[in-house]
Amino acid sequence: MAKLSAKQIKLRKAQSAVNNLTNTECANKLFATLAQNPFLCATVGISIAEILKHLKEGTFDKKAKLGNFVAFTCNDVQNRVHSMYPQDFTKPYPIEAIGAVVMQLLEHAELLKGVSAPLIPKVEHGKLTVEIKVDDNGVELTEESNEFLNKADSACNLFTAQQNFAPNFANLTMFYAQKIVDKYKA
Repeated sequence: MAKLSAKQIKLRKAQSAVNNLTNTECANKLFATLAQNPFLCATVGISIAEILKHLKEGTFDKKAKLGNFVAFTCNDVQNRVHSMYPQDFTKPYPIEAIGAVVMQLLEHAELLKGVSAPLIPKVEHGKLTVEIKVDDNGVELTEESNEFLNKADSACNLFTAQQNFAPNFANLTMFYAQKIVDKYKA
């Protein structure tokens, strides 16, 4: 029997850990990650609000892919949040990671139909990934998305002070992350 390399052992351990995960554990981890990273949390919330707003207003180009639009929006929002709070938000997050969290919230908080972004990651090519799928023809807003947009409008309007802007969106994001935790509670 051939001896396994350190890399192979590490991959097997990662795969074993992923195989034992549940939606409940992953929802709790998502919540904790957002709670520990307020600027990531704000970036996610602002990105979701902008994506939903464009879809609602019909300003999203139907020929474009939603996944690309999400990535572009997340990048743009992260840059804006960084320029608003340069001393507090110095570490940029990978756009793929922000996009995955946005898609997970869109699906599991039931903000958008036509999106599949499992909470449980997969191990592919030695890395944890979230297998995101979008039915671009089936993308549809929900009642929950309208509620999200109403809350975003009331919490963050033209008169919101800059120091409250990101925290307001972070709080909104945490509200929906808590809904996901509650949804998958054992």
